[in-house]
Amino acid sequence: MTDPVEQDETCPVCEGNLRLLGFLLCLREDDQKRVCKTPLWCRACDRVWTRWADRPDPLVDDPMPESLKRSLLRR
Repeated sequence: MTDPVEQDETCPVCEGNLRLLGFLLCLREDDQKRVCKTPLWCRACDRVWTRWADRPDPLVDDPMPESLKRSLLRR
């Protein structure tokens, strides 16, 4: 089985492929809505990037606890 890779989306730092880790339901502070974030992981530099699922915003370098990142990667 291959990793789910985001098509045409590369890491802003190293140009590696990004892997979708799933969806995280979060409270967005600017409008007080519960919205999913999409965490994307770069295997090459081991960084996690996120964006709001309902907005075409640029990727944000989003520090994620190592334990959460590893649990998402095990799926």
